[in-house]
Amino acid sequence: MCTSIILSVYLIKAVDIIIHRFHQVEVSVSRQLEMRTTLHAGYPNPFSSTLLLSFTLARENRVTLTLTNTLGVVVRKIHDGDFLPAGSYRSTADVGDVLPGIYCATLTTDGISISQTLLKLQ
Repeated sequence: MCTSIILSVYLIKAVDIIIHRFHQVEVSVSRQLEMRTTLHAGYPNPFSSTLLLSFTLARENRVTLTLTNTLGVVVRKIHDGDFLPAGSYRSTADVGDVLPGIYCATLTTDGISISQTLLKLQ
């Protein structure tokens, strides 16, 4: 009886240690992900009259966020060299007058350029 109680205590402690270690790993991974400059998925995609683009900056930087057509012509400059501190941002663009087709949203910061493809419907 006493042996089974001791074993149960050790087992509970071992599970607690494993959960604690998993939690530490999960937290450190999410902190590393938060520190990256990223361009999140445009919403909605496909879009019609309004487009929401969100991004994260790992550190303060000058930011250019553009929407270009398949020929590389800039149809919207959402941010044009704006100096922004590190953090997360959401930008809305009025794109009701943009023709239907395939577009590219590009986030450019200090030496980094991130792009994604978006589709405009009528």
